[in-house]
Parts: sequence; structure tokens; C-alpha cells
Amino acid sequence: MNAIASRILVGLVVAVSLVLGGCARKPEKELQDARNVIKELEEAGAPQYIPDDWNRINASLREAETKIEEKKYKEARELLLKIVEEANSLKSKAEEAKQKAEEEAERQQELQQQQQAQEADTPTAPEQPQQ
Repeated sequence: MNAIASRILVGLVVAVSLVLGGCARKPEKELQDARNVIKELEEAGAPQYIPDDWNRINASLREAETKIEEKKYKEARELLLKIVEEANSLKSKAEEAKQKAEEEAERQQELQQQQQAQEADTPTAPEQPQQ
């Protein structure tokens, strides 16, 4: 092999190593971002108001963590990015569900108060004297 071919081969090996090395980086930032947005989702009331979505996104996080343990960093990174995107959209869903539940609770409380007021206004039959 001549000197030029040898240099080209070394250059290709270095380039491929850099490309593969870049893809093999552990997705630490992505994992932290996913954990942060899931915490925000929890604070928005997701476990209580959208439990199915909450369970699904946590299962996805566990799957991503497993992929990291298996050193499947590219797959984990892709999953973590999807988790962040989905969790961000679920925050508004959780907040809407929470607001709807609070409005319903207020409505129920108002109905109960009205019913109690009506009962208080309704005259009761006088008690019969006991014999």
C-alpha cells in the first residue's frame, strides 16, 4: 500500500470512529431533561387527573433507563426525546383535567349548599303531642 492510500485509510478509520463515538455517548442530558419534565407533569397533577398517561410515560422512562443500562444509547436517546415531547404536551392535558375536576367539585358544593338551604326553608310538620 502506498503512502497516500495509507493516509486515506487512516483518515477514514478516524472519521468512522468519531461518528460512531458521537452516537455512543450516554444520553445523560436527555435523561435529566426527561426526569425534569416528568416531575413538572407530576406537579401539574398527572397522577391524579390523567393516571393512564402518567403510568404510560413512566413506563417509557423505565424502558429508556433499561436501554441505557444495556448501552443502547441511540435508542435510549430517541425514546427520551419522545418522552420530553409527550410530557410537555401532557402537562396542559393534566392542568385542564385538574381545572375541570375543581370546577365540578365547586358545582357539586354549590348544589349541596342550595339543597341544604331549601331544606332549611321548608317548614317541618309540627310535632304531635304525645299521649
